[in-house]
Amino acid sequence: EKIGFRPREVIEDIVNFTKPMASDKDLMISSNIQDSIPEVLIGDPHRLRQILLNLLSNSIKFTEYGAITIKASPVMLNNESVHLRLEISDTGIGMNATQLAKVFQEFEQAEVSTTRNYGGSGLGLSITKMLVDLHDGDIDIKSESGVGTTLIVELPFDIGSESDVISIQKTVVNSDKIKNLKILIVDDETYNRKLLTTILSKHDAIFTEVENGKEAVEEVKRNEYDIVLMDARMPVLNGIEAAIEIRKSEGKTSRVPILALSAAVTEEDKKKYSDAGMNGFVAKPFSEDEIIGEISKVVSKKQTIKEVQQINKPVAEEKKSTPSSIELDFTELRKISNQDVKFYKDMLQTFISGTEEGMKKIDENLKVENWDSVAEFAHRISAPCRHLSALNLHSQLKEIEKRCRNKENLLHIDELIKLSQMESEQVINQVRKELALH
Repeated sequence: EKIGFRPREVIEDIVNFTKPMASDKDLMISSNIQDSIPEVLIGDPHRLRQILLNLLSNSIKFTEYGAITIKASPVMLNNESVHLRLEISDTGIGMNATQLAKVFQEFEQAEVSTTRNYGGSGLGLSITKMLVDLHDGDIDIKSESGVGTTLIVELPFDIGSESDVISIQKTVVNSDKIKNLKILIVDDETYNRKLLTTILSKHDAIFTEVENGKEAVEEVKRNEYDIVLMDARMPVLNGIEAAIEIRKSEGKTSRVPILALSAAVTEEDKKKYSDAGMNGFVAKPFSEDEIIGEISKVVSKKQTIKEVQQINKPVAEEKKSTPSSIELDFTELRKISNQDVKFYKDMLQTFISGTEEGMKKIDENLKVENWDSVAEFAHRISAPCRHLSALNLHSQLKEIEKRCRNKENLLHIDELIKLSQMESEQVINQVRKELALH
């Protein structure tokens, strides 16, 4: 977005939002926001909140004692634009040089044991880096094992004025609608579950926690809930898959309201949640008012018989056997290219050759059942797919990668790979059409 916002408010809101989590671990958390930062900036305050929440959450999670500080200052200041510099420092476990080298890699934590000790899927920093890159910003990390970590982010913003700030009317939360509600929290991240339980406790809700979609499906069959708060991205069974399974079940189980919680907020993402039978959506990071307001809204709705029948229909069964229609988005790549046609064409050609080669290598390694190599090539070509909004192909490749890395659900992996090959051909054809226009 390109809207006016007050950076001081955004930073202070996130600090206050995370203070209860820090207090639970007896950690001090403080902010130092320099007065020289312009009062109003033009940009995307929601994504800035997401970056800050990811970084502060990470610091809290990996710090057992001491303090966390966030410093905000302006650099490269002129009359029209500024780089907002954010430094988040902690006294946590830190990282050594080897761990630092791969900490931003997608779907990979600095160390495997970190998952066991601290929980979560380790996506915070990789997602943050993607968001920073989309801002044309920079992110750097300094860390020493056993001493602590400092993350430095610089994001460019235009300078605005008070007239640019959009006044957003806050939702008045009625706690009476939440009191005594039986709520199922589904999230693989310990921190996120703690955040939700802290908020729900304040409103006297009754809650149960599970860590993945499979556990959620089993839990709603055992017990009756007023609403399910479902993280979209989880191991074992993700939120969309779990929602589909719940909607296929019998009786009251199939009708329980499901609220999707996700950082994936495109219209295509929202359609996926709706198609899976989810009743509402809250974007991460969310405020207390936002999550409580949406819970109130969803549980207040009365579903008609027609609505229940509609959501119980098998979701897009035909899409399992044929690739989806392809609609790519080249907007971000054009923006990055900055009207450099040669660079733009080179990037499109690189995507084509890289994807073709990757799919060929996947097929070759499938034949000899070299699962690690299949996973590696699927991982390698998946990220560029997302950059062009080839989301269906990206999803298929990530599923191939997950199954092959974990050596699980491999019985029909050849069918999934064949489907991804068909999908990739359609994607490549679309990229070739775009290439021909330039």
